[in-house]
Amino acid sequence: MPFTEEFVLVPQALCSERLTVLLAGVTRPDQSYRIVRRPSMEYIVEFVEAGHGILETDAGRTEVGPGDFYLIPAGCNCEYYADRRDPFQKIWLNISGSLVERLSSLYFPKREVLCRSVAVGGLFRELHQILKDGAPDGRLALELKVHELFFRASAREGPVYAKKSAAQRVKEYMDQSFCEELSLEELSSRFFISKAQLVRDFRREYQTTPYAYLLEKRMAFSVVLLRNTALSVAEIAEKLQFHNAHYFSSAFKKAMGVSPTALRKQTDIR
Repeated sequence: MPFTEEFVLVPQALCSERLTVLLAGVTRPDQSYRIVRRPSMEYIVEFVEAGHGILETDAGRTEVGPGDFYLIPAGCNCEYYADRRDPFQKIWLNISGSLVERLSSLYFPKREVLCRSVAVGGLFRELHQILKDGAPDGRLALELKVHELFFRASAREGPVYAKKSAAQRVKEYMDQSFCEELSLEELSSRFFISKAQLVRDFRREYQTTPYAYLLEKRMAFSVVLLRNTALSVAEIAEKLQFHNAHYFSSAFKKAMGVSPTALRKQTDIR
């Protein structure tokens, strides 16, 4: 298959000191594809949609395949190339800015090349679409999606090859879908397990209930949104599937000890 690469035009209006997308695109390499990255201010984030490739860093050699996300932080030496028998296809962004530095320090403090099996291909496509649309409110939407990308990637510890229990599969699904409308009935149906059995198994493995775990995930992400975006409390409540802002505020204060408004006042974001 011949080498092809599609670039996404990045509107300057969507870039700022907080977040700049330097390049974005989709790459379908041939067998000879090889990239050598020298230390720079850029963060490289990529998702493998198909095929296989290899990452080589000072820490060693890592093979990547379909469903793998990897992040190459600023200041890192790295070389990556396609598997000659099955070259990978990937969707990617090169980003920089104070927000990226802050999120990287928060979620990946070791500042090393990260590779994890995590379902974020849809997020990359949404990020590309925001760039293509170039809408007036696109800057905020772009920042929000980058937050979500880092947050989701931080929730996984890498590929797991052992057979998973229903509770483990439910937890992984919630890790990736906590911004969607979820219910115990839906989880029970999706994973072919009764509601009562799911609650028992989940509590045995994680010492909490599926609902409590989902609420914890949403509360953690709401803190990120309150501290790093200008979204209103009502908008955050809607994004995280709360019935209204009042219910979200009550749940937030019960979980965090302060109201969403009080937490936001502790940051520079208004």
